[in-house]
Amino acid sequence: MRLGLVSFTARGRALGEHLLDGLSQSNKAELVLWDKSQISLKAFIADHFRSLDGFVFIGAIGIAVRLTAPYLESKAQDPAVVVLDEGGRYVIPILSGHLGGANNLARDIGRLIGAEPVITTSTDVHGIFAVDTWSQRQGCEILEIDRIKHISGALLDGEPVGLVSDFEICGELPAGLTPADNNYFSGSVGICVSLDEKKQPFERTLHIVPKCVILGVGCRRGTVFEDLERFIIETLAENDISLKAVAAINSIDLKNNEPCLLRFSETYGIPFKTFSAGELMAVQGTFERSAFVESITGADNVCERSAMAAAQGDQWRSGTEFRLVSDTEFRRLIITKRQKSGMTLAAAIEDWRCEF
Repeated sequence: MRLGLVSFTARGRALGEHLLDGLSQSNKAELVLWDKSQISLKAFIADHFRSLDGFVFIGAIGIAVRLTAPYLESKAQDPAVVVLDEGGRYVIPILSGHLGGANNLARDIGRLIGAEPVITTSTDVHGIFAVDTWSQRQGCEILEIDRIKHISGALLDGEPVGLVSDFEICGELPAGLTPADNNYFSGSVGICVSLDEKKQPFERTLHIVPKCVILGVGCRRGTVFEDLERFIIETLAENDISLKAVAAINSIDLKNNEPCLLRFSETYGIPFKTFSAGELMAVQGTFERSAFVESITGADNVCERSAMAAAQGDQWRSGTEFRLVSDTEFRRLIITKRQKSGMTLAAAIEDWRCEF
């Protein structure tokens, strides 16, 4: 987490130095300090509001509110903002408590300096399930941010909230959540955990999409970006997979600098990874082999093998054949090789569970 640190007095700067040392040593955050001799505070906030994960103000809440207010967009995009008094007695998250991580940051700072976190979000105050915090912890994307309030409101009012999941549910469901994959649930509000964002099991459905799909892509040199974009989006849609589910795009290292792949990665904020032909050929499993592709690239299949290829610490699976690095995680193909106009695409899914 990269944080901007703002203080105004000698006492505030001393507290900031303590935070800098503590958060850095605990690997919780990297702090970027405001230096008033180099840049005005307004310019510092403007320059860093979208590039940093959050801000820590040591001073009055009013200053933090006035400085950040012009740049606010939505809880899905705004960074975390936390305020401490100069005495280090209280630490107060004032923006993006759940999705931005301000509540957890306040708790971390509180433990570090002995301050009391002042948490005001209703779900935390009443100790009920916070769907946005859970989703973030599980590595998921919430598609309708504005519907979070429907889930939280129903739980706060003691109304049932349904849960439909295309993935295995593990652990004990939080109070208020009810499995709704049967005919006994009559509520109108619920959560749908799925790769398919078109499913509507409830009148008011909050879609949560796990980021667990890995794309393997091959393309002819000089492929037009719009053609690749359309090919990927249409193929995913045909298989009821949201683009929001894509965690990474993989290819062979010959495509390290392929403009269309780099642009797709940048446009959609999806990491782009490449592997050598040797690494791809080492992936175990049965893949559609192309002698022509092998003669050009050194790998007999780029898209399927790269979708299954694992960076260090990843795991994969092909068909019914497993290659396990741990006892619980694997990867398997869910879209076998598709091709169009010199482009190829495959998709693998990582082992993901709906855990509570």
